[in-house]
Amino acid sequence: MQRDITFDAWWRFTRQYLIGDDCWEWQGKLTPDGYGYCSFMGRTHLAHRVMFLLVRGRWPKDCALHRCDNPRCGRPDHLWEGDRAANNADRDAKGRTARGARHGRWNPGSPHHLRGYLIE
Repeated sequence: MQRDITFDAWWRFTRQYLIGDDCWEWQGKLTPDGYGYCSFMGRTHLAHRVMFLLVRGRWPKDCALHRCDNPRCGRPDHLWEGDRAANNADRDAKGRTARGARHGRWNPGSPHHLRGYLIE
């Protein structure tokens, strides 16, 4: 059952964005990956997904993706709907796939744990 969105809920949400000439930057809480998040209608959601709901009248089926690659952005024309495959393809096409030294599993120069043994 979907509840109606009240003006108060809409206002409290949208005032968390700093509206600029390009991206609309979320000013509220951020995840460790830099995505905005908030409590909206009694649940915690990623802020750009809430913006998708407010503009399009429905939740994205799988992912709300950013054309601008700014995880804090909620500008409606910067968001598009896609699935996990589209999200991964977008990441790869823009060169954001972690490989080699950028990959979290191996970072030369810092200690690592492998099967319970500390490797330095």
